[in-house]
Amino acid sequence: MRRVYAILVALCCAFAAALVTAGPAQAAAQTITNGTQFTDTSGNAVHAHGGGVIKVGSYYYWFGEDRNADNTFKYVDAYRSTDLKNWEFRNHVLTQSSASELGTAYIERPKVIYNASTGKFVMWMHKENGVDYSEARAAVAVSDTVDG
Repeated sequence: MRRVYAILVALCCAFAAALVTAGPAQAAAQTITNGTQFTDTSGNAVHAHGGGVIKVGSYYYWFGEDRNADNTFKYVDAYRSTDLKNWEFRNHVLTQSSASELGTAYIERPKVIYNASTGKFVMWMHKENGVDYSEARAAVAVSDTVDG
């Protein structure tokens, strides 16, 4: 009986030692240089200013402002990545023509969340009148897909 107990203890110790010495899985290191223009996987400049990131499945989605040369609202762009370094352009998810009041609006700081009770993706953003900052409203857009 002592022999069985000794073997069992030895096996448990060996198993515990294997768990202790095994380190966590690590992804390959990625380097991002500060002060350089981010480009997407097609080589185009990433326009996702004031945005946010959400993870859906195995992808990270980055939403942000894409402005005209005069700094007015043009689009909210969506990009996706598996490693937070290489970003694929997906879509202009919100445009000036998405709703009539967006034609002259300023849209800033878009953030996307998933609403589990409705199964929809919801974008919250700051909306202004396009002239000054007197309107100060929150705006909401809804989509069936994360990049739709």
